[in-house]
Amino acid sequence: MPKHPLSSYIPEYSAKNNFILFLVLMATVSVLLFHTRRLWLPRVRSLVSREDPYISLGAQLSFTNDIENGLSSASFDVGLHNLDDPRQGLDEESKLQILGIMKQKGVPFDKARLLHIQKKMRDNGIGEDGMPLDARAVRFV
Repeated sequence: MPKHPLSSYIPEYSAKNNFILFLVLMATVSVLLFHTRRLWLPRVRSLVSREDPYISLGAQLSFTNDIENGLSSASFDVGLHNLDDPRQGLDEESKLQILGIMKQKGVPFDKARLLHIQKKMRDNGIGEDGMPLDARAVRFV
């Protein structure tokens, strides 16, 4: 059979070439995942937190369950006015973050709630004194 004139330019496929192609593909996917982590990482963390066996939130979301999970204190008494409230309890995302802080840092509910609020304020460009951190902000004193 005659040899095609361009056959010398077409590489032979081998296991080595397939492995290199696989490595390039994995590196590309890794770089894409790294640069888009702000989009997908919070969702993954919330999925993992919901499956945490030490936090029994499950599908039952109510103020009674919030109290049972330790999300109440003397200064933030959830049960005082909310036991007959028709709503489904505290904000689930904040609740999971506060429970995570309590578990990771070993702090009580009030301290975890304070740390959570301080982080949210920092993330939104608000200083500890309640003033904006943006130098372009206009303030009337």
